[in-house]
This record gives sequence, C-alpha cells and structure tokens, in this order.
Amino acid sequence: SETFDGTKTDFAVKSSPTHAVSMSQATTEMMLQLGLEDKMAGTAFKEEEIYPPLQAAYDKVKVLSDKWPSYEVFMSVKPDFATGWPDSFSKRAI
Repeated sequence: SETFDGTKTDFAVKSSPTHAVSMSQATTEMMLQLGLEDKMAGTAFKEEEIYPPLQAAYDKVKVLSDKWPSYEVFMSVKPDFATGWPDSFSKRAI
C-alpha cells in the first residue's frame, strides 16, 4: 500500500483501470469524453447538468452520491482507480 502526500513518487502501473471512480463532475466528463464509461465503477459530486453530448455515456455510470459518497459506498464498488480534486479524499469527504 502507498500513501501519496503530493511529493514526487515513482511507481509503475501494470494494467489500465477497469473500475474507476470519479469524484468530480469535471473528471467524470473528461473520462466520458475519452470513452471510458465502461471502465467506470461510479461517479459522484455532480454540480450541474451534464454536457448534453455526454449524457448517454453518463447514464451508463452508477451514481454513488449527489455529493461525496460515504467511505463504505465508495469501497463497495471496488475501485482500482479514483480521480477528483483533493477535497474529495479528505476527512470531510470519504
């Protein structure tokens, strides 16, 4: 297990994620634009309407919470990758 604190750390990724969770609308829409909806285990923290051309892809992704999901909900989808802003992963979030 690794803990990242914002300092430079080298590590190797052996395979592409297959159960990603996005914890912000911005990163969700980035992943959808890249066609990764089938690699997403969930999304959270929708702030406004989804960009219309991405709505069909968004509808395929499980919504874990309107804001931040609980730690238990987050872990229930067995994510192998998570993306979002730092606040998403603080003590006040998950």
